[in-house]
Amino acid sequence: MKKAEDGVSELAGVIAAVKTTHFSSALVQYIRTLCTFDCVVILGYSKTRKPVYLYDNITHQRELLFQSYFNGTYQHDPFYRAVMSGIEPGIYSFTALTKQMGLATEYVDEFYTDTGWKNEIGIVVQIDNERWVVVFLGFLSTQNELHRAAKEKLVPLFPVLSALCCQHWCTESFSFSLAPPGKENIRDLIDQGIATFAINQLTARELTILQLLLQGNDSKTIAQQLAISVGTVKNHRKHIYNKLHIESQSALFAMFLNHLIHMG
Repeated sequence: MKKAEDGVSELAGVIAAVKTTHFSSALVQYIRTLCTFDCVVILGYSKTRKPVYLYDNITHQRELLFQSYFNGTYQHDPFYRAVMSGIEPGIYSFTALTKQMGLATEYVDEFYTDTGWKNEIGIVVQIDNERWVVVFLGFLSTQNELHRAAKEKLVPLFPVLSALCCQHWCTESFSFSLAPPGKENIRDLIDQGIATFAINQLTARELTILQLLLQGNDSKTIAQQLAISVGTVKNHRKHIYNKLHIESQSALFAMFLNHLIHMG
């Protein structure tokens, strides 16, 4: 049993990370002091656009998030449907919510079963009248007591978790352009995409190198621009790939393309 004071330093870390690129990982670290879970996905929901990717630490079947969920499967997600239906902010389990909303077989057959998740808890936070953030805690075990215990631990602390998320994302734009961009603003869209891609996952230096990579620069050119060694650039590049759970530059650009698609 974790003591309440065990998470004090982690909570302080989340507060310090508000409005920084480290917020999501700090938030997850704090939640881990409260309960046990296997993986996390954080998404932004809006009434006027598709879900927006904010953070994840998935290591199994991660491609499903980008290839399936964002390409339409989200419409069958009980959490998405509940949020769009006006559910109250709070802590919900997947099994309970499916009973309330009705389980769409398409979601289970075409997506959920393949993820390996057996259950999940959603921390549903309303940022404003149009936007929500949902922190999904995934469980790979069928042991019901694990997610029951997690929910019991999280419910009393929901006001704290909600306040932290609202402070961080209250000025974070979930949408840039509701209409498809014309030629005159494609450049702006790409620039916005580069500026916002992976901002919650990487350090400031890693983000700088990532942005230069996305602009087509090689390691030698980046090293010259930043006045660092090529070896240092390669080390940062390796860390970037590890944090994004990818293994190649082609995978990086594919991930960035998905980011651009879901901005619009």
